[in-house]
Amino acid sequence: MSSPTRRPILLAAVIGLVTCAVYLPALGNGFAGDWDDNGYVVQNAHLKALDLSLVRWSFTAFHMSNWHPLTWLSHALDRALWGLDPRGHHLTNVLLHGLDTALVVVLAAALVLRWRRRAQPDLTGADPGVLVAAGMTGLLFGLHPVHVESVAWVAERKDLLCALFYLGSLLAWLQPTRAMRLASLGLFALALLSKPMAVTLPLVLLVLDACPLERLRTLREVRAALVEKLPFFALSAGASVLTVLAQRAGGSVVSIAAQPLGSRVLVAARALAGYVGLMLWPADLVALHPYPEPLRAHALEFAASLGFVAALGASCIWLARRRPWWSAAWASYAIMLLPVLGLVQVGRQAMAERYTYLPSVGPFVLAGVGVAWLVNASGTRGRTLVAAGALAVLIALTVRTSAQLEVWQSAVTLWDHTIASGADSALARNNRGAALNALGKLDDAQADFERALAMDPRYSRAWFNLGSVQAHRGQPQEAIESFGKAIAIEPGAAEFHTNLGTALFLAGEHERALESYSKALELAPDDGGAWFIRGKAWLTTGQRERALADFRRACALGIAQACAPPPPGR
Repeated sequence: MSSPTRRPILLAAVIGLVTCAVYLPALGNGFAGDWDDNGYVVQNAHLKALDLSLVRWSFTAFHMSNWHPLTWLSHALDRALWGLDPRGHHLTNVLLHGLDTALVVVLAAALVLRWRRRAQPDLTGADPGVLVAAGMTGLLFGLHPVHVESVAWVAERKDLLCALFYLGSLLAWLQPTRAMRLASLGLFALALLSKPMAVTLPLVLLVLDACPLERLRTLREVRAALVEKLPFFALSAGASVLTVLAQRAGGSVVSIAAQPLGSRVLVAARALAGYVGLMLWPADLVALHPYPEPLRAHALEFAASLGFVAALGASCIWLARRRPWWSAAWASYAIMLLPVLGLVQVGRQAMAERYTYLPSVGPFVLAGVGVAWLVNASGTRGRTLVAAGALAVLIALTVRTSAQLEVWQSAVTLWDHTIASGADSALARNNRGAALNALGKLDDAQADFERALAMDPRYSRAWFNLGSVQAHRGQPQEAIESFGKAIAIEPGAAEFHTNLGTALFLAGEHERALESYSKALELAPDDGGAWFIRGKAWLTTGQRERALADFRRACALGIAQACAPPPPGR
């Protein structure tokens, strides 16, 4: 490599290492419990072995209402390397964030260099202005606390993996060779296999075609650009279909009747403005931004958000010819957010900080270019002031990031912070209760579950968790009632039937208990734990042959306890 080519890459490596150093305290954090970490890693029996069955499951399952095979394989590799030691899982996330940050530096340098070469054809990557813009962009991306959620949360590995391949695809597209265009397509496929939010990439490539590549100047060029992206759009369409199927299978999609289109548009506008606000002033960072209810209580906020979105759109149209890089940056920001703005509402959140991980690149590039322009336009004293100001901002962001990493130390600290920050909700109470229950603090856990149900009596998971506490406290009749309410709300949840069966068994209602176990296995025939539990129930009631059949099935599904022969005479 020539020296001008090396410098942006060396800068990227240094900033990537600095980012990893800032995030190293995350290695002392645990898992986030029921906030997806249990379902993704801790209690996911499919990740126990790296074999063909894992690969088959990864590509065919809609586990946790998602389809992202590469993410599952990544978690399985960590399970093989580290077991359930959270330090190893966090280390992988930190390293991936460092790599993503380095790629952002290289991408920013490539974008700025291409644009500035219009006026200075002999410009190289060693130009101080290019390096300052790229370096500031990378530091903002790497150190900004709005990205802590994506890095400190093990289950959000999908953000980091997706960004790695998404950014690589954008970089490859900037190289005008057939091989690199094919590489861009291949990297896009890997991004989709990591997280379906990558479906926006074909539209972002069109933005790059407009600026800085300037390939959309005539109708013929526009047509050619669209045709060459047909394979990208085809991959996007396929991933979108699979994602909708996965989310519907998991019951995550909210109906239009429950949340009308008009309210979704208002919430989407608020999110577009809100994410910019969090990037400018990251003070209110919480794990859950609940859906606003009722909407009329937030009328002023919605009006301001709509005004911001309208003003931003107008500025992009007005500056499209005079300052196309401004329009391109904000267009890419909005496009990348499209899948998660809530127009197709999934889950209970109106916003989530993890959704800014890739979309933040556009605004951060603008900020980096702005700092480079100030340095270039200032005299010696002015440059010193600009450098001091930039350093102060980066130090403040680093301090805020360190504090936010402590919030993610455990599931209890996470939900303590969420509730104390004013984002109290049924989900937050339920999740803190689950974390307290895991620590054996049954009184506190039960209080949280009851509070969650007071907020939302139709919250099936809170009824289920309350029933689990009651069963542990030796209150089977109360547990039976709670599990029954959970099943009435969500009859397709297999584990609800399994736990109801256990409560019934404790209450001496063996026949009803076996019926519940059988129903659970109808709903989830691959649940080895349920086969094992029913086998124990058969054995306790003296039905040895049926017990052996269930134990064999559980053993085949990887339940080690089921593989030992039952005691003689039982």
